[in-house]
Amino acid sequence: MLDMKFIRANLDRVRDGARAKRFEVDFDRLISLDDQRKEILGEEESLRNRQKTAGKEIAQLDGDEKQAAIAALGQIPDRIKELQESRRAVEEELDALAARVPQPPDPEVPEGLDDTENVELRTWGEKPTFDFEPKDHVTLGTDLGIIDFPRAAKLAGSQTYMLVGDGALLELAVLRYALDTIVQRGFVPMITPTLVRYEPLYGTAYFPGGEEQAYACEKDRLWLTGTSEVPVTAFHMGETLEASQLPLRYASARETRRSPGSTISRSSRTRRRSCRGWGCPIGS
Repeated sequence: MLDMKFIRANLDRVRDGARAKRFEVDFDRLISLDDQRKEILGEEESLRNRQKTAGKEIAQLDGDEKQAAIAALGQIPDRIKELQESRRAVEEELDALAARVPQPPDPEVPEGLDDTENVELRTWGEKPTFDFEPKDHVTLGTDLGIIDFPRAAKLAGSQTYMLVGDGALLELAVLRYALDTIVQRGFVPMITPTLVRYEPLYGTAYFPGGEEQAYACEKDRLWLTGTSEVPVTAFHMGETLEASQLPLRYASARETRRSPGSTISRSSRTRRRSCRGWGCPIGS
């Protein structure tokens, strides 16, 4: 979440960034809520200061004037309580709205409607040519009997698959190769939870906004993560780390899940159409 001071100081840039990333954010409401929060907080602090100084002032009063001052002082706690309740309501709406404000993109990043408008910056190597019509890996895997979509669909619905025989061994081998390579570079391997609470998803900025891509276990208030970046990044959540402990580098290899409505699940004819997959993300 961007700090409100940063948002206010760079409002035009942040507003343009949200528009460029196709985020709908009511910035006028956001600024209004922040103003309300400051106003309520200012009154709270003023009343608390009044409580601290009123004793000496009342001691110098007499008669009806003193009694009136004592009565007014007695009303301050109730007013502070009212203000706190109002501030909590304002801050709840403010935080929910601020959480939807995206990080402004780098000015050098070209703006586009979707991935079809991506700009090619460079290429590497030469594209191979064949004297026959090449098959994609889905066709190859099906022909070889190492990927099975129909039987997987019978068990778990569409957009899933089963790896069989050499297909399963190949996937595990690639994952192990990736993990070994990362470990050689100083990363600590981890096996992380598949189900996490809301807080790690919120803290890593997957929520709010990514709920439609996640499977929810509503009874337990847990979510299946679409990437193990979430538990890896949140591993030290709530802790204060000393500079002497840094850098900390972690890597995880585990299966991940995304709902059928996610962008990756809707992509072209590849295994990426599946609701599940394996990944080996790193965090530092």
